[in-house]
Amino acid sequence: MKKITLLILTIAVTITAYGQSKVMEKDVIGEWKLVIDIDKDQIEREIEDDEDDDDMGMFGEFITKSVVGVVFDFIDELDIYFDFRNNGKVRIEVDIFGVEEVEYADWHINKHGELVIDDTDVINSDVDVWLLDDNRLVAQDRHSHGRKDDDHEVFLRRID
Repeated sequence: MKKITLLILTIAVTITAYGQSKVMEKDVIGEWKLVIDIDKDQIEREIEDDEDDDDMGMFGEFITKSVVGVVFDFIDELDIYFDFRNNGKVRIEVDIFGVEEVEYADWHINKHGELVIDDTDVINSDVDVWLLDDNRLVAQDRHSHGRKDDDHEVFLRRID
């Protein structure tokens, strides 16, 4: 299950935007839900636009659409919750297809005002910083200080 968690969070960070508002401890404490808000219709349109490319062929298009369908089914069945606690610990609960796993990690706010989750078993250490954007925690690559993109498809939304 750790591999699934790592994969999902790595994907989340990879497709997420960069540099938003600095984080303060009071902003983080509490429960958050990972939201993956990817536009399936847009992806399907892009696949159809690529139909004109003879390199893909009918079989390639079929495989691509099938994989997209499986990924979206997977995302629909995935729930990840973060409970950030005052003691610098975060409880991470992953529920996929009714199978639940709980992990614990450390968290802190670095000198750049970024939320850092310290557990390479759960989250890739190169992509584990989060900044506030419109009351959401948005993931970004830790080496991208200051870059901004408003197209956030993966983020943490407060639930308490």
